Amino acid sequence: MSTAAVPDRFPSRGTAAELETWLTERGVSVDQWGTGGYKSVARLADEVTKGESRLEVKDGVVSRLVEVLTLAVWPPEDPGLLLYEVRQILPDGRIRERNVVLSEKLVVGEFWQHAVQRAIEEELGPAINGWLEVDLDESSYSRTETVEDARSYPGVRCTYIVHRARCMVGGLPAETFDTVESRPEEGGTLTTVWEWRRVQHLNGAGPVQIP
Repeated sequence: MSTAAVPDRFPSRGTAAELETWLTERGVSVDQWGTGGYKSVARLADEVTKGESRLEVKDGVVSRLVEVLTLAVWPPEDPGLLLYEVRQILPDGRIRERNVVLSEKLVVGEFWQHAVQRAIEEELGPAINGWLEVDLDESSYSRTETVEDARSYPGVRCTYIVHRARCMVGGLPAETFDTVESRPEEGGTLTTVWEWRRVQHLNGAGPVQIP
């Protein structure tokens, strides 16, 4: 009786040093990781540990599976406005232009509907004015799947599954605002700038940029 082959998968509790060794042994050079616009090995190891992605070898290539929820967020007082993540100020002072809607990685095995409240609280929570109202438009839902080279991790192939939906969120500032997230592993904080922009149509969930 034949048995199914065990996937060559990086363990979910592996360290950054173990991940670097695992990648190198499978032909992925990490020399450029953590420089320019690329993320570090430590960031990817942390992502896997949190269950935000899975790493395994498929057809001889290191592959990363990521599921992302993107939300077109508008305020209750004006459905013609859409919330955009304008830019990020990284812990080392670099500025990363974004111009995308709110997005959050799903935990492996998580249903997208369950991630909506978590995404809003994690990404926008610091800016909530003591009162939060969320109204998800499930009829706006769409799903896409693409396979391409990972933008943040050179040498790694990535399967991106994107869940898109629209959502009304009350309790956010009416003007441009910032949120600040502690990044102790990078020696500082990540500042994100958010801005309301007027749009003519909300048929989709807006543009998305997946890390």
